Amino acid sequence: TTRHLSLLKTKTKEPEIKEALATAHKLTKQGLYPLAQSAFMTLYEQQGLFEAGYNAALLLEATGQLQKAEELMSQIFVATNNKKAEKALKELQKEIRYAQRLHYQKQARKAAAEKTKTSEK
Repeated sequence: TTRHLSLLKTKTKEPEIKEALATAHKLTKQGLYPLAQSAFMTLYEQQGLFEAGYNAALLLEATGQLQKAEELMSQIFVATNNKKAEKALKELQKEIRYAQRLHYQKQARKAAAEKTKTSEK
């Protein structure tokens, strides 16, 4: 399934933080997700900005790093008890379960195909 990437905006009056956030959002719009994720993560780690951590987790998800995204969103939810983080965490967990099911189905098909090949010989 395809999900729209809805990053959170942060309201701040601090010029340095404002500039760093603008850069991270710009990188996202340019499709440079790993760079944007790193920029948001740095802001989260240095400033403790909920929105930056949330965005970093969404970008991890967007780049297929579901386990890392889940770990980060879980950490953010535990720290903030924020409803958006809780909802995003549940969505991530659902996506991880779906990916795991898909992986197991592919393995089962591959094993069945191999078994058919061996029995035909």
